[in-house]
Amino acid sequence: MDKDQRLAGCSAVLQANPFANRGEAFRRKGDAERALADFAKSLELVPDNDRDFDARANMYFDAHDYALALADYDRAIKTNASYAGVFNARCMTHAILRQLQEALTDREQSLRMRPHDPYTLDSRALTYLKLGDADAAIADYDAALNAKPALDSALFGRRLAKRKQVDVDGAERDIAAAKAINAGVADAFVQYGVP
Repeated sequence: MDKDQRLAGCSAVLQANPFANRGEAFRRKGDAERALADFAKSLELVPDNDRDFDARANMYFDAHDYALALADYDRAIKTNASYAGVFNARCMTHAILRQLQEALTDREQSLRMRPHDPYTLDSRALTYLKLGDADAAIADYDAALNAKPALDSALFGRRLAKRKQVDVDGAERDIAAAKAINAGVADAFVQYGVP
């Protein structure tokens, strides 16, 4: 291999962003510490990499470090505001942190970009639930479930909204269906600040 071929090969490896790729591999393997270190190194090399900010934010979110997650979602959107999923994730983070108007703003942006998305509708329903608007929450949970009938979080959230409306039978059906899909769904809602 001559020097030009070697340089071309090295350049190709660097363009593939090996730290981001390895960080993603560590994340999937469950090695958060090494994944976070690689995402940090990747962001040193490419400071405007919205996908690394999003990936790192998702890791912080999963670790329940919502302030760090929110900061990285903000950075991802500032760098590239074209991903509906990042707006949805930031909305969910705002909702957990009880920044409910900010959550609704992000949710509306996400729905403009990806109308009828069940995950976005589910997140907006959670925001309405935290605002105390059970009717709006149920409407969004119903819409999410029409698009994705086995969405456990929508079933569990709708159960909470129905309970507020004293629909005991409907609430019991929803909790049974949600737990049949995911026995630990209630734990997620405790993390979301909704008992």
